[in-house]
Amino acid sequence: MAEVLELDMKLDQLSLEAIKGHFAKRGIEMPSNNTKQAYFPEGARILPNSRGTAPGAIVEVEKKAIIILPGPPWELETMFEASVVPYLNNLPHRGVLCTSKTFKLTGIGESTVQELIYDLCGMGNPEIAFLVQPGVVEVRITAQGETLEEASNLVNLLSEQVRRRLFQYIFAEDQEKIEQVVGQLLIDAGLTLGVAETCTGGLIEARLSDIPGASRYLMGGIVAYNNHVKEKILGVPQEILTQFGAVSRQTAIAMAEGVRRELGSNIGLAVTGIAGPSSSEGKPIGLVYIGLSSPTGTCFREYIFPGERTAIRNGTVNAALRWQSTFCKENNYSWKEGN
Repeated sequence: MAEVLELDMKLDQLSLEAIKGHFAKRGIEMPSNNTKQAYFPEGARILPNSRGTAPGAIVEVEKKAIIILPGPPWELETMFEASVVPYLNNLPHRGVLCTSKTFKLTGIGESTVQELIYDLCGMGNPEIAFLVQPGVVEVRITAQGETLEEASNLVNLLSEQVRRRLFQYIFAEDQEKIEQVVGQLLIDAGLTLGVAETCTGGLIEARLSDIPGASRYLMGGIVAYNNHVKEKILGVPQEILTQFGAVSRQTAIAMAEGVRRELGSNIGLAVTGIAGPSSSEGKPIGLVYIGLSSPTGTCFREYIFPGERTAIRNGTVNAALRWQSTFCKENNYSWKEGN
């Protein structure tokens, strides 16, 4: 870029020190090759990199802006949100501005979602769009305005209507991660969680443990695909498995009670279902039971998830985590273990 604009490259000393500091935190001396990351076209506005070594930059030329960002998504996204968005929002004469809000839903198909909010679609500004992924339906509301405030107000007004109609299916909004929400709620309440899984094969525990610091509240998990494991490890009575089957509310509740007991957690969360591709026990593909055990008792929920195996498994994880977060909020636990 410096060559095209005929600008000299200049060393930014603050950037160089930041790069050296990044290596020092890891106990490594900075390779001399990384020094080039601290050179920028003359007059550039430097964008700090809190996630890596390569800073970004903005060069303004003839009322235009050229923005340089690092390649790794984790670094790029963080820098964009922290530095580029504020820069763009403060530019004069930006023309029409656009903003959006996204709701993430599970346990419902796209066609049903569209039916529930059909009369809210097709407004033009704001507008509603749909994106389908395995186990997730995203509803994105987008609006334009001469100012960011004007566009945001349009989005907020329509968002409230959409939220009221789809509330029971929404498990996350925008960039929110439901597993992070669950973790913070458990931390705030001083509670621990144990997980028992069949059809999800450990996906719930994997999502929860993906959040740094999960060991503060996640005691562990038991994947009990085989009925023998349900009976011998989780203590699900043989008569329940025989009379009601592995995929039943009775089994889900017994699994939740068993994992809570075996792992010594405050709460036990369990899922059992039929992810396909073939049905089982004469029950439909997509049928899932979620059980939850706590000091106040046990409860369950029944779902029939649309889609194929991956969608059913992902939908089950999202629904289970959403219910866990709702349970914590509704019960408003503030006691610690032993109280």
